[in-house]
Amino acid sequence: MDTTRSHSAGQFCLPPELSIQTWQGCVTKVLSALECSHGRLVVECSELQAIDDGGIAMLIGLSHYSQRRQIRVVLTNPPATLRQTLEVRGVAWLFEWRPLVG
Repeated sequence: MDTTRSHSAGQFCLPPELSIQTWQGCVTKVLSALECSHGRLVVECSELQAIDDGGIAMLIGLSHYSQRRQIRVVLTNPPATLRQTLEVRGVAWLFEWRPLVG
């Protein structure tokens, strides 16, 4: 089941729950967004409510994959818990952060 929405080229939305299992449903949209990213991949996080260790690993892997292609991953509208979790793990610096607008 595909729980992601696609906004525009170089952008996609995370599902409400991010795990290895739900990431599999995102892969096609992620790869499509990467192809159109022009140096920046925007990941909309406003619907994210839960993330497990597998989901965190997938975000870290996405960042490394993108950086090797000179693409910066931008997490927009992330829940505070996501940023805190990534900071505790020492990997928040891998991402550009954009707060909720409006």
